[in-house]
Amino acid sequence: MQHAEQARQNKSKKSLLRTGLRLMLAAIIIPLAASLLLFFGFVSRQMRTQAEHMTQYYTDQLVNSTTDALSQAQSIIYFTLGSDTVQSVMHSSQNPVGTQAELVQQEIGRATLFNAAWDDQYVHSIFLFRQDGIAFPASRSGIYQAEYGRLETVFRLFPDRNSTQSLIALANNAEYSYMVVDYNSLNDPARCLGKLILEVDTAALIDAAPLQSVYPGAEVMLSDAQGNLLYAASDRLVGDLLVDLRTLDGTSNGVSQAIHWADGDYLHCRAAVGDMILDVCVPQREILTGVHTTAAWYVLLTSLIFIGVLISAIYAYRGLLRPFAHTQQTLDRMAEGDLSVRMDAPEYQELAGMADTFNRMADTLTDLYQDAYKKGVLLRESEFKMLEAQINPHFIFNVLQVINLRCMEAGQKETSRMVTDLAGLLHGTIGKNGAPKVTFRQELAYVRYYLDLQKARFENALQYEIDYADSSILDYYLPKLTIQPLVENSVVHGLEPKRGGGKVSVKIWEEDDSVYIRVEDDGVGFLQGAVSPGAHNHIALDNIRKRLELMYGTHGTFRMSSMPGTGTVVLIIIPIDKTEGEHDVQRTSGGQ
Repeated sequence: MQHAEQARQNKSKKSLLRTGLRLMLAAIIIPLAASLLLFFGFVSRQMRTQAEHMTQYYTDQLVNSTTDALSQAQSIIYFTLGSDTVQSVMHSSQNPVGTQAELVQQEIGRATLFNAAWDDQYVHSIFLFRQDGIAFPASRSGIYQAEYGRLETVFRLFPDRNSTQSLIALANNAEYSYMVVDYNSLNDPARCLGKLILEVDTAALIDAAPLQSVYPGAEVMLSDAQGNLLYAASDRLVGDLLVDLRTLDGTSNGVSQAIHWADGDYLHCRAAVGDMILDVCVPQREILTGVHTTAAWYVLLTSLIFIGVLISAIYAYRGLLRPFAHTQQTLDRMAEGDLSVRMDAPEYQELAGMADTFNRMADTLTDLYQDAYKKGVLLRESEFKMLEAQINPHFIFNVLQVINLRCMEAGQKETSRMVTDLAGLLHGTIGKNGAPKVTFRQELAYVRYYLDLQKARFENALQYEIDYADSSILDYYLPKLTIQPLVENSVVHGLEPKRGGGKVSVKIWEEDDSVYIRVEDDGVGFLQGAVSPGAHNHIALDNIRKRLELMYGTHGTFRMSSMPGTGTVVLIIIPIDKTEGEHDVQRTSGGQ
C-alpha cells in the first residue's frame, strides 16, 4: 500500500525530460521572437532613417545642380546683355540684314561656347526677341522651326515676365520650361529692348533616375512660388498629391512627417530653388519593402527550424525515455530486495556511467550485506564480552578503595596517596567516561596523577613543572589524553635511560585565538629519522597527531624536535575551545 502511494506521488512530480524539452523549446522560441521584434523595430527605424538621409542627400544634390544650372544660365544672359553687337541690333528699328542676324547668333553662340549649362544639356535653346517680334535663335539641335514656335508662344503669353530665379512652363508642353528675362539697354537700363528666353530641358535638370533606382515609386516635382507645376517625374503626381503639397507651410526645407495620399503614405522632403519649390516624395511602402521581404523569409525559415527542432526533440525524448524506463525497472527490483539484479550495458554513453555505478553499488551492497551478517554475529559475541569486561574496572576501583582505607588505618599516608593517584589515573584512562574532550583542569589532573606516581618511584631523580599563563585556560577544552601520553613518553623514553634522572616541564599559554602546549624534557633525546614505526613512543605520538587532525583539521598543529643528549620538545597548537565537556576531576593530591 505504501509502495503504491509512493508511486502515485512520483507520477505527480515533474518530469526532468519534459522540463528539459520545455526549456529547450523556450530557449529557441524566446530568442526567435525577440530577434523578430528587434528586426521589425530596429531595422525598420534604420531603414526609415536611411531613406530620410538619402532623400535629403538627393534633394540637396538636386538643389545644388539646379542652382548651378540657373547660375550658368544667368551668365549666358549677362554675356548677351553686354555684347555691343547685340545691343546695336536690338536698338535698331529696321529689319536686320543677313550679316547682322548672323553676328547676333554668333554672339549668342559665344555666350554658350564654354558654358557648363549648355554642355550638360540643361539649356536646350536660346532666343532673343526684339519688341517688334523679330527673333534671333541659338539651338543645340540647329533646327529652329519647332523651337521658334514654342519660344514665340512664351514671348507672346508672358510679356511681363522677368526673372532669373524661376522658370515657367506651357500647359501643353511638359518637357521644357522657360526662363524669361528682359533685355534692357545699357545706355538706358529702364528701357526694355526685348526678351531673352532660355528653353531648359527640365527632365535633364531634374534627374530623378538615381533616386528612382533605389525607390522606383519616388516622385520629384518642381513648382513655382504660386504652386503651379513646372515638372513632375510621373504623370500620376499631377492632381491630388500636388494639391496636398500646396497646403504645406511655405517653402520650409528638410524632411517632414509622412503625408497621406490616395495610394499610401509618402516620406516628403521640400527645398527652395531660387523662387521655385522642389518636392521629393518617397513611398513608405517601398522603404519597408526590403524589411517585409526579409522578415517574411526570416519567419518562414525560423518556423521551419522550430518545427524541425520540435520533431527532433520529441524523437529524442522518446528515445531517452526507453533506457530511463529500463533503469527504473532495475531500481525497483533492487528496492524490493533483489541484490542479484544488474544493469545491462546501455547504448548511450551518458547512461553507461550510471549503469556502471549502479552495478558497483549493487556489488558493494551485496558485500556489505554479507559483511553485516558476519559482523552481527561478532557484535553479539562482543556484547557478551563487554558485559564481562565492565565488571573488571569496578572490581579494580573497589579493591583500590579497600587498599586505600587499610593504608589510612595503618597510618601509611604515602602509600595511601599513591593508591589515590593510581585510582585517579585509571579513572581517566580505563574508566567508562566516553567524552572525547576534557578541560585542561581535568587533563592536568591526569598528568599530576602520573607524575606523582613516577616521582614516588624515582624519588628525587624526577622533577616536574606545570605552568599555565592564566587560570581561565583551565576551563578550555582539548582532546582527552593529549598531554599525559606526551609526559609519559618523556619519562619512559627520555628520563629512564638517563643517569641521574631529569626534569619534565609542561607550559600552557594563549596566543592569537589559540592555545599553545609545550612539553619538554632534558632526557637522552633521539634522532627523529631513526625512530622505528612500530615503537611504542611512535605509536603514542602518531595517535595524538591523528586525533588532533580528526578534531581540528588544518587548525591543529603538532611539532616535535629532538637531539641525542639534549632532550625532546613537543609543541601542540589548537584553537581555543570553550564547548562543554564532562565535569572536572577533583584532584586529591598536589604536585610540585
